[in-house]
Amino acid sequence: HRLTHRSTYKKNGKRTYKIAQPKHCRSCVHWGECTSSKEGRKLVRLKKEEIKQRLEMQYKEPASQEVYVRRKARVEHPFGHIKRNLKTDAFMTRGRDCVQAETSILATCFNLTRMMSLVGIESLIWHFGTVAMENMA
Repeated sequence: HRLTHRSTYKKNGKRTYKIAQPKHCRSCVHWGECTSSKEGRKLVRLKKEEIKQRLEMQYKEPASQEVYVRRKARVEHPFGHIKRNLKTDAFMTRGRDCVQAETSILATCFNLTRMMSLVGIESLIWHFGTVAMENMA
């Protein structure tokens, strides 16, 4: 039997669907498996559930998985490092300019840490020392 639209939550836009005649559910051979409610089967769906399902199907495609693997390698690493290793889960300042400055500091910390792990501290000191000497001359 078809579930019919009963109500929509104003707060989040979720829609409630219920069976028109609860007696159909109680007389069904599957009663107790999909629902044990005396009022019958009830579903709550998001306002734009169809879009969500379409995006989930698109995500499961092999081409999308390739993009996701590249994204994890390029984008997720810096954010994971900043959140976990630098213990930053929220901005300490307010206002666009202050938050941009804080983000720049965090990005600089990430970049320095990454350079230290890839190149080594001694190599960085030597390189920046050489550059500083060239700029002085």
